[in-house]
Amino acid sequence: MKLATKKIRVELGQDTPAYASFELTVGADLTDADIINLVKEQAEEQAGDLVFEPSYDLSGLRVVSATHANGDTIVEDLPIDPSHEDIGIVAMYVLNGTVAPNQLIMEAERQGVSVRPEVVEMFKRFSLAYEAEKREREAEKRSRTQKIRG
Repeated sequence: MKLATKKIRVELGQDTPAYASFELTVGADLTDADIINLVKEQAEEQAGDLVFEPSYDLSGLRVVSATHANGDTIVEDLPIDPSHEDIGIVAMYVLNGTVAPNQLIMEAERQGVSVRPEVVEMFKRFSLAYEAEKREREAEKRSRTQKIRG
């Protein structure tokens, strides 16, 4: 008995750093702030003409996407190896309040990073405060909605 099969396209990616450089000639009277603004302005313009040389550290393997033959997506951005950026991205989201603080500890554990017990305890307390504040904001929002509806 032959098993039915189907083809799945899997696209892989790696966090391979790539570097390119260019030189700028600037006036001797420019301040560092002026130079920073000029560098920002020129970076986008120059990047299209440069050849970036990868360092080939081959780290951070991830599945960029897996799709059915018809193009339907099965999964996107599925980490296989830990990426040094994962914890940093989660930390950024924690700091701007878009995800709960315990997500940072969960990401560290997923990557096999050992976290000191006092740090875990601090994040537990931080998470409790975050959740309480979130509940309070939601209650205020419900209250405003009820007042509007009359």
